[in-house]
Amino acid sequence: MSTLGVPQSMMAFLIGAQIAGAAGAVAFHLRVGDRKGASPAVVLTLASVALIVLRTATL
Repeated sequence: MSTLGVPQSMMAFLIGAQIAGAAGAVAFHLRVGDRKGASPAVVLTLASVALIVLRTATL
């Protein structure tokens, strides 16, 4: 992200937005009964949470 010129101060916000979007995708897949389609969204949500945890641990 630094190559793209994104300031480090924005990273927590961007990762938070990614978590919110991925969690929303999971919720909507489950809402319509699409459990098979929810699996990739769950993986993305967990990856996003891992990123924010690792980012917080390195501060």
